[in-house]
Amino acid sequence: MNLKLIYKMVETVDSPLFAYLSKNQSQFEKFVPAAQVKGRLDNIIYSNIYKLGENPDLNSVKAIFEKAYPNKSDKLFASYKMRNFIETENSVGFANAATAYVKKYKIKDADELNEIAWNFYESVQDRKLLKKGLKIAKKSVKAEKNYYNMDTMAALLYRLNKKKKAKKIATKAIALGKKNGEDVSSTENLLKQIEKL
Repeated sequence: MNLKLIYKMVETVDSPLFAYLSKNQSQFEKFVPAAQVKGRLDNIIYSNIYKLGENPDLNSVKAIFEKAYPNKSDKLFASYKMRNFIETENSVGFANAATAYVKKYKIKDADELNEIAWNFYESVQDRKLLKKGLKIAKKSVKAEKNYYNMDTMAALLYRLNKKKKAKKIATKAIALGKKNGEDVSSTENLLKQIEKL
């Protein structure tokens, strides 16, 4: 069987070639790096989702994930729903989906938690929902304190009008970022905004 030809030819999750590629990834990794094989599979999946249109039916999207990754389709679909709610500017849907995702899948990765918390900061206006984002940011910091999640926590505190706490966390984020050679200019700008509260 010509694996290189299969790798190039597969275009849809409905194809038997996709199923073969997905089930035999290690065979393809003999001539293509593992990250590239995963990237190819993901590109096929998201290309199929993109073909569903601008506002795809979520059941159709879920079916694509189920075909592609039957063992982890629920988690991938839950992650997709969060991004979809952000893209469609549905902040309530995003907040509820994100909170459920973190809880159901017991997310502990500091970077993933921080990304979700940052999306709360960028997408959510409602104070009650922002508090959920702050909890996720705190969970990220607890998992692994770094400049980025401290910055996110300060930004959420700022959005919640908690001047004293926001200032304290922003100052700590800046110190931590400088210590690690990070560009802290955005947090310095945030600190100026916090001072105006």
